Amino acid sequence: MSIEYLGLSEINGPLVVLEGVRDASYDEIVELSTEGKKKLGRIIEVYEDKAVIQVFQGTEDMSLNNTHTKLTGHP
Repeated sequence: MSIEYLGLSEINGPLVVLEGVRDASYDEIVELSTEGKKKLGRIIEVYEDKAVIQVFQGTEDMSLNNTHTKLTGHP
């Protein structure tokens, strides 16, 4: 089952931080979309309710407020 979140807590180079996450797993694939553009990423760290995600296509056009993050539930 996939879970979707709106907004990001932090963007730092190719990494983004998502807070308020439940049931996230290390190495899980995520889909990020903003302004109609979709990107893939991978969770590289999970701590309490935070997940650090490595974005494969870069974060240049991503926004803290308008980015949708979908946890796929699959590695």
